[in-house]
Amino acid sequence: NLRGSSINLLQHLRQLGKKIVLLSGDQGTIVTNIASQLGIEEFAAELKPDDKLNRIAQLQQQGSKVCMIGDGINDAPAFAQADVAIAMTGASDITKLNASLLLLNNQIESLQTMLNIINKANRTMRINLGWAISYNLIALPFAVAGYLAPWMAALGMSLSSLVVVLNATRISTTRYTANQKA
Repeated sequence: NLRGSSINLLQHLRQLGKKIVLLSGDQGTIVTNIASQLGIEEFAAELKPDDKLNRIAQLQQQGSKVCMIGDGINDAPAFAQADVAIAMTGASDITKLNASLLLLNNQIESLQTMLNIINKANRTMRINLGWAISYNLIALPFAVAGYLAPWMAALGMSLSSLVVVLNATRISTTRYTANQKA
């Protein structure tokens, strides 16, 4: 019984250009059925913990950054290998210990919201860095050449910092939902 939110999350990840692989210790027919319902082309069933660990290491050797989502005790070794590991609330204690993130509400669509926030934060950081570098590249030569009084350069730097801080506050004041693009 798959939730629509799982399908929506996978569609969102595909739109972002992410490769989706299903690695499971469950029986082959169950995994094949789930992969079919979710539109996952690459999957493996009846895997032992070492099999998952080796597959993740193989993906990393091919240059992939691996994010793993799981909840079983057999996921713990693979969690330790993954670049990012996300455990569900009901995960075993050892899996939670090896997780990078713990999804407390057990709602998979929260991951899409999290990705929206991360993308907005990354864009905002790039804008802020661009603004700060641009200001310094323009204002600093004028100040050094004597075209700007020191107090003017200091005031400009303060205003530049204020713009950066105000721009960054937009991240925390935006309302995020799973379906919105940040």
